[in-house]
Amino acid sequence: MRNISKIILSMFLLTSAALSSAANQARVPVTGESAGATGSANGTPWPSERFVGSGASNDCVSDKLTGLMWVKNLNTVIIIGSTNGSSTKWQNALDSVKKANADRGYCGYTDWRLPNINELKSLVNYGDYALPYGWLNTGGGFVNVQASKYWSSTIYAPNTNDAWLVHFDGGHVNAHAKYADGYVWPVRGGR
Repeated sequence: MRNISKIILSMFLLTSAALSSAANQARVPVTGESAGATGSANGTPWPSERFVGSGASNDCVSDKLTGLMWVKNLNTVIIIGSTNGSSTKWQNALDSVKKANADRGYCGYTDWRLPNINELKSLVNYGDYALPYGWLNTGGGFVNVQASKYWSSTIYAPNTNDAWLVHFDGGHVNAHAKYADGYVWPVRGGR
């Protein structure tokens, strides 16, 4: 009987911890899908001006919808272990953000991290899904977003040798082997 009480208490504490951490996550925006699509009315409505320049010399972009801050010019992101001059393996992506924080960070902040999959996916405008990178480079105020895949910090649970990526050439999301190449896009805030 004592063991059952301990198990119940442990389950309660784990559930409480999961719920409290969920409250600190970034809000997920309305997807921008057509009115007939399932889930198109879900999410938080976009503000009239979603992305605004912030940080020293507006070198970063604050997202008024999610409360997250992103590096504006992706050519300024430090990349460790780059095999083609701009993308890298998953562990190197994590290490790149850590190294940037140890050096000087970005925009005067040293608390950058690799975004989780929901945060990274929130940058895709599914109303303009054909070219998410193009929309971010023009309407989003970012510079040098590539038509390629970007790493998230989220590990793929069924196979921990994989991690989740967002493809900014079409907006799709998938898990891929951590040894594959992907781009790095640091974020701060949220969780």
